[in-house]
Amino acid sequence: MANDYWQGTKMRLQIVRYEFRNDTLIKPLVIRDDIHANQNHTGCRLVFGPDKKLYITTGDADEAILAQDLKALNGKILRFNDDGTIPPDNPFFNNDTARKEIWTYGHRNPQGLVFEPGTNTLFDSEHGPTGGDEINIVKKGMNYGWPIIHHQLAKEGMVTPLAEFTPSIGPSEAMFYKGDKFSQLKGKLLVACMRGEGILVLPLNSDKIVSQEILFKKTFGRIRSLITGPDGYIYMSTTNVDPAEGKPRPGDDMILRLRPSGSSNLMLTSQKIDANMVAQTSPVKMTTSMLIQQMCASCHGNDLKGTDKGANLITATLKHGSDKQSIINTITNGVLDKGMPAWNGAISKVDIDKIASYIIAKRKAAKR
Repeated sequence: MANDYWQGTKMRLQIVRYEFRNDTLIKPLVIRDDIHANQNHTGCRLVFGPDKKLYITTGDADEAILAQDLKALNGKILRFNDDGTIPPDNPFFNNDTARKEIWTYGHRNPQGLVFEPGTNTLFDSEHGPTGGDEINIVKKGMNYGWPIIHHQLAKEGMVTPLAEFTPSIGPSEAMFYKGDKFSQLKGKLLVACMRGEGILVLPLNSDKIVSQEILFKKTFGRIRSLITGPDGYIYMSTTNVDPAEGKPRPGDDMILRLRPSGSSNLMLTSQKIDANMVAQTSPVKMTTSMLIQQMCASCHGNDLKGTDKGANLITATLKHGSDKQSIINTITNGVLDKGMPAWNGAISKVDIDKIASYIIAKRKAAKR
């Protein structure tokens, strides 16, 4: 179980193992404590692998550079024994400059983690910065690039995603269906989508995604979690009251059980959408206000006057230049040593120009 808690003024994440007996959780054992957390970008998906090891996803806690820091546990997939000890075959176990718990790194906010039955291939689903959501094959010791690369960018020594989704689908829990109630879903990768409001179904051919469909598109709202029950039916939970994207509706939130057509009980029908890969669709046109909220506000604040994560962009001296072209260059190329990703390739040059113009206008207004 993953628990968020506060330590002074800072949020922390801990992983705790319990025994479940007589409808009660007993004998708590802390697997790992004091992982840096945040209201956004904390992960955290827990799954046991076929090797009996516990795999844990962590987000970058809205501090992107931590994903590349091998001394930090953020932006990683971690691997433990079930008693909290660290397996000696972890890739950095004998590396004195890295945390021994790390299995892979360079992740932004992975919220889905699942092993494919039969092949034991590990897949994750994770949130991109603005679009750029990902499905990855997770391999021991590999670097998945955030914040240095994202979307379809490539760099030697870093892994580009198996599939990339722009506009964002907000992928959460992933699973392979292995029950006997839905023959058409057997062996397919299913991903719960929050912003996409549906279940993404991905048939695979080895390590390739061959097609895509969406079930329950815009029917139940944001879907957080899904799982196959011991009865072979699919259970899913909605998450429609989350700030700030949630839009509560009567009866929220729900846990739903999906039954196939032909069942004697009431069936929840699906809406099948014929579509190409989402990565090939046109991105949503965003207003300048939307761009600022999505690209800048989490680090620099809603008013861009700075937070403990990012500089004041309105009144402070900008280290990389305060004229428009310098600001455009900074947005385009990023400041990677400070954890600011390069937005070139994630948003258009027109949108980068809009952000720079907005910052310039705000700086001029502040001097009046």
